[in-house]
Amino acid sequence: MEHLRCMFELLSQGQWKLKLSKCTFAQTKISYLSHVISAAGVETDPSKLESIAAWPTPVQYDIVVQAAWRIPVVVDVYANIGLITESNSSAL
Repeated sequence: MEHLRCMFELLSQGQWKLKLSKCTFAQTKISYLSHVISAAGVETDPSKLESIAAWPTPVQYDIVVQAAWRIPVVVDVYANIGLITESNSSAL
């Protein structure tokens, strides 16, 4: 509790204001930028994963390509696929 008291004193000295509707204290988890931060570490927000899992399975090539461009991780892998295949072909 002492660290909260110090924080409030510093805020009042600098004439800062707090919006109580945005303040939470003694939380075990907080959501921030689509992630959940807790004592266990940082995890992806499960609600975001549910929406991705609910996507229908694509059955046509062009739909797969469109979906790949919507997911940044897949885009990074897709952009570097030439480097990956190039290094694998030299090993043959």
